[in-house]
Amino acid sequence: EAKATEEMLNQRMSAEIKAIDEHWNEKISKMSSQQTQSISGKVPLLNQTVNELSNQPRKSSKFATPKNRPAEHACEKIRKDLRSIGLTYITGTPIYYFWLYTPKKNRNFCNGALIDKRFVLTLSDCFLPDTFIEVKLSFSSGPKGIKAIHRHPDYSSETASLHNIGLIELDSDVDYAHDLYPVCLYTSQLNPKILKNRYSELQIVADTECGKKYTSTEVCVRNLKHGSVSSGEPIYVEEIEYPIYKLFGLVGKKSYDRKPYWIGKVFDHLDF
Repeated sequence: EAKATEEMLNQRMSAEIKAIDEHWNEKISKMSSQQTQSISGKVPLLNQTVNELSNQPRKSSKFATPKNRPAEHACEKIRKDLRSIGLTYITGTPIYYFWLYTPKKNRNFCNGALIDKRFVLTLSDCFLPDTFIEVKLSFSSGPKGIKAIHRHPDYSSETASLHNIGLIELDSDVDYAHDLYPVCLYTSQLNPKILKNRYSELQIVADTECGKKYTSTEVCVRNLKHGSVSSGEPIYVEEIEYPIYKLFGLVGKKSYDRKPYWIGKVFDHLDF
């Protein structure tokens, strides 16, 4: 009897296990079928979306990566142009001042930087009044005619500390020489530890040392050596890579005797 009972229980257990297996196999089969239908329905739509996106013209990013910025391409062209005239070793800082002439030969002295064969970067303040027709970049070169003056679109003389940057477009190319060559623009968002003007190294200090800050593009600095600075004067980053100097910013207002002063970064205006 015991043996018969054991056989009966084994048969019943086997039947139950078989029924459970069949039930779950059927359920899994249905689930797999539904997933397959779902996936087969979604994949073509996804492919269509990807294809549509890939066929659409790409929109430019507001913040281009450094290597894609026009300023980086311009710097590479500057390197080639300088090497082509035999200027392979830089001994001094690029030009930092120029004269603007009116039709009556009245002139205005300004600070700024040559950044291309046809463009000079300076403060928009320098263009007041805007009757200038010529610019002279060095003692050894003749004057160049002005094709156009480009102020920052958001610049206002009433709030001169904001967007105080502009370009002078020349009507002909500047002939580069050992004492007249352009400077590349600094394209990193990070502030370097040490900056430089034509006389001294500079140290970035706390904003509170310069007083009220009008815009996030301003950086407070102090000369490490004695010496005054003038508004619009270029501030450089010195790098190992040729041509060594890159333009970090322009002095906002003149300062004397190592007093801290504001400079406006060019990085925030690279797409201007």
